[in-house]
Amino acid sequence: MPHALFKQISGSKGGIRIPALGALIGTMSQWSLTRRGGEDGVSDGSGLYDLRAVFSYLNRHLWEDDDYIKEIVVTLGRSKQFRVQKANDEETVLAGRTLLMKGVSIHVHEDS
Repeated sequence: MPHALFKQISGSKGGIRIPALGALIGTMSQWSLTRRGGEDGVSDGSGLYDLRAVFSYLNRHLWEDDDYIKEIVVTLGRSKQFRVQKANDEETVLAGRTLLMKGVSIHVHEDS
């Protein structure tokens, strides 16, 4: 996805899965992605975003289990899905049902 198209997008559908288990471990009630860097979207941000999400459901035990690889997918509009992936080791904070994940990249989800 071209990273300079938008400064911020948001939606109300998204989720976290553990593909190895075929398990949905979290359902988002709202999310937003904010582009980093300057007006061109590249300066100081390298095309990265910050994800903020609020969960209506989250299995905290499985979220915190580092033995499993998680897949985060957000839905834009009715059906366009994007996979959100950590791009570096920046801050990830889960406070209650609110997630802040800094320094993520976005990719078109294969199933959409």
